[in-house]
Amino acid sequence: MWYYSMNDQQIGPLDEAHMRALTASGTINGNTLVWTSGMVNWLPLSQTRLAGAASAVQAAQPGAPTVVPAMLVNREVEHLNVMFTWMWISLVLAIFTFGVTLIASAVLFLIIVHRSWALVQDGQARTTPDQAIAFSFIPLLQWWWWFPAFKGLAKDLNRVMAKEGIAGQPVSEGVALWFVISLITSFLGIPFVAAIVLGIILTYQYKNAAAAIIYARENKPA
Repeated sequence: MWYYSMNDQQIGPLDEAHMRALTASGTINGNTLVWTSGMVNWLPLSQTRLAGAASAVQAAQPGAPTVVPAMLVNREVEHLNVMFTWMWISLVLAIFTFGVTLIASAVLFLIIVHRSWALVQDGQARTTPDQAIAFSFIPLLQWWWWFPAFKGLAKDLNRVMAKEGIAGQPVSEGVALWFVISLITSFLGIPFVAAIVLGIILTYQYKNAAAAIIYARENKPA
């Protein structure tokens, strides 16, 4: 995922296709500072693998002043990235541990969900972070509650990004819906594989949306 700097604000995360579309439209250009995982410092877009997309856009005047954001990666975002990484690693290890590490994956997933819910508490959120997690463990009720807890989170993350004008990739409500359905059916004897795959995709989208909100608020003018 990529980030770019504009008007002293750090915008992202955005996938590479989105970055190329912004370049083609002229929203960003070869002089725009960008950053992605693996880069030590922010660099002009023209010095990254996105440079080819900038060739069709008129470059900004040489020597134009640019401002490098003070922080490359927010600590809270870094924690989300680390938790997501260990979540899917634990899922892979479950193959060799006879499912034991699935517990660690579930815990990390719920922590990411809790932190994501905390970001959308603007008075219009469907639930609180604590309720989202706690009610998910109430027998039988949990099968209904997972819809507002997980699909509802997708809706509220998208709502907050739209409300605050945050440029981030929306969370797929369709993926969230099918994740909950596959999770419920797995308790009825249907293979758990679909829930695992959809869970990884959904958590990745939660994480990216949360990161976009964190960065946007961090760089919001006072």
